[in-house]
Amino acid sequence: MGLFRLDGPFYKGLCYVTDFVLIVCLWLVCCIPVITIGASTTALYSTGMRLHEERERYIVREFFQAFRHNFKQGTGAFLIQFLVGAILALDLYFWWVMDMSVRGIMLAITIIMLLCYLIVSLYLYPLIAKFKNSLTAQIKNAFLFSVLYLPYTVVMVGFTGLLIYMYVSGSLSTSVFIFLGIPLLLFLYSKVFSMIFIKHIAAHMSDYADSLSEAEQKRYLEDAQQLNDDGRTKKKKKKKVTTQE
Repeated sequence: MGLFRLDGPFYKGLCYVTDFVLIVCLWLVCCIPVITIGASTTALYSTGMRLHEERERYIVREFFQAFRHNFKQGTGAFLIQFLVGAILALDLYFWWVMDMSVRGIMLAITIIMLLCYLIVSLYLYPLIAKFKNSLTAQIKNAFLFSVLYLPYTVVMVGFTGLLIYMYVSGSLSTSVFIFLGIPLLLFLYSKVFSMIFIKHIAAHMSDYADSLSEAEQKRYLEDAQQLNDDGRTKKKKKKKVTTQE
């Protein structure tokens, strides 16, 4: 049957799932020393985005190449993230237990800062994986991207919150959360980030001309055009269905 052929949709889908599970396993192993969490997370996104861009699937090799290449900046980002996160956590605890007139206001401010911190953290490692820049610029761009693509940010944060809630409430076991939930998040994140970055690079091609070969520039422009064409096709189908109703 065509469905179960090696080049059929079932086999391709199975390989896709297996690839993302493998990436997550590599990420977990490389996070064990703790100090390597930043470099490992950067490699996680780098390999995931490459899968969505349909390049050759040399998962293990690509993961460790990205790990080595981004080790310095990824580690620096993690150390800053850890320090800022610890300060915000202590600040939140302090205002939570204190009985002062400004407690409510300070709690609200701290929570808003914590949300900004989490959103910047969400974009930071994919940006490090995709673009060459200073760490300061990467952090700044992480905030700008999260605002420019706010609908995608809301979807990713919402889906992550739902999955974590299901795990904490006991709806998902630890093994299901690790080997199905996290790969599912990686699939969603890397798909969204790949789409965002392709559109961004294509729209600002002159800024990246020096760092991209002619073949890469052509590929990014073609990918962006394909995304635009897919978007128009979906809108036409939706309009047609609405008209029929």
